[in-house]
Amino acid sequence: AVERLESAALYQRYAAMRTAVGNVRGGNPNERLLWHAAPPPHLAGLADVGFAGAKLRSEGPAAFGYGFYFAADPRLADLWHAKAGGVDSSAERCVVLARVSCGSVAARDPLPELDKTAMAKELDRLDNQMAPPGSHSASGADRTEAVVYKDHMAYPEYVVRYTLAAAPLDVEWPRAGGGSSSLLKLDEVTAAL
Repeated sequence: AVERLESAALYQRYAAMRTAVGNVRGGNPNERLLWHAAPPPHLAGLADVGFAGAKLRSEGPAAFGYGFYFAADPRLADLWHAKAGGVDSSAERCVVLARVSCGSVAARDPLPELDKTAMAKELDRLDNQMAPPGSHSASGADRTEAVVYKDHMAYPEYVVRYTLAAAPLDVEWPRAGGGSSSLLKLDEVTAAL
């Protein structure tokens, strides 16, 4: 099922942030339509407060610190969500199509894999809760994601609810620095970022 989320108040907050980002980039906020995976219980929070709040930011993937993670391909967003939360394959899943003001995007190295306690400590560091200096958002070296750290840099527009097919899909994901990137349209996204 596809639902449209509409909130004039949230859109005004997003539009103000988009304008602020654009003002420091010569009028171009580098706005993109990107996908974000969210468990169904979190949709009410997204509809109420949008992409804002430390609690929502701190749940899900954290390879590049606490932030809101977006992908050009909804399958990648779903994969992050499944890896982060150990989602039952038969459970309902959701991806959100969002407008994201990426601004200046800086490449960032992923955090090391640590045990839960050490990772929590690492994520509490201020530099893991904000974009790299001189940028508005971050991405890995392969540019398959965009991570925004400030509230209201994204606006949720549509929610797609689905369950996975019983048989696993045989998908070969492109690797950083080699192979075809057509699956995720990485060439197009990388050029845009």
